[in-house]
Amino acid sequence: MQRNWSMAGKFAIGFVLIIVLFSTAGYFADQHLNASLTALQDAANERGQKLQALRAMKQAHLTMEKYSFAILNGFADSKQVDAYRQKYQAEAQAVNQAWNTYEAVAKDAGESQIWVDYAAARQVWQKEQDDLLKLQTQPLSGKVLQEIAVRTARHEASAGRDIEKYLSGLIRHNEQTLAEEQGKLAGDMDELRLILAGMTALITLVAAVLAVLLAGSDAGGTRRGFRRINGIE
Repeated sequence: MQRNWSMAGKFAIGFVLIIVLFSTAGYFADQHLNASLTALQDAANERGQKLQALRAMKQAHLTMEKYSFAILNGFADSKQVDAYRQKYQAEAQAVNQAWNTYEAVAKDAGESQIWVDYAAARQVWQKEQDDLLKLQTQPLSGKVLQEIAVRTARHEASAGRDIEKYLSGLIRHNEQTLAEEQGKLAGDMDELRLILAGMTALITLVAAVLAVLLAGSDAGGTRRGFRRINGIE
């Protein structure tokens, strides 16, 4: 009987160990999953913040060019020109705000050089914009209007095109990087699920083996008990 209790005790200890092992594995898996989700959320928030700033800059640049053309084309009266200038300045402030937001966020190697190129192009673009708007304050003779038309076309074909190219490149890079980060996390989660499934199967197998051993021990003890009784009788 003592042996039966010994086997039962061993089974109980083994079962407790299995529960501890499963609980420990579950705890670390949960910690890993939470850490991965937190990392993804942080990366997504950072990428989202950068994308929002870049798209705001791109849109503001386009809007500034629209108002600049409205100011320079010579068809607006002084009141309209003043209104366009105010709107132009508002968009310029939007570019600066978005610039400051993006500048404050960490950049990876893939976007750092594009940002440097954009910053240089922006200086060229802004200087030409300022020079063109100064021309508008002069009496708009035929010569001045012709100079404005030529410089505006050249400006849009060079600096304006560079602004579009670099901002679009930064937006595309951040969108692709975000998608890659999300894909990596999905792969990590799939791997974690496989590990947990394997551990669950292993623990179930060990529990089944212990149950069979205990059942065999109980059966053997019962048979010995019957033999003793028969012997006494």
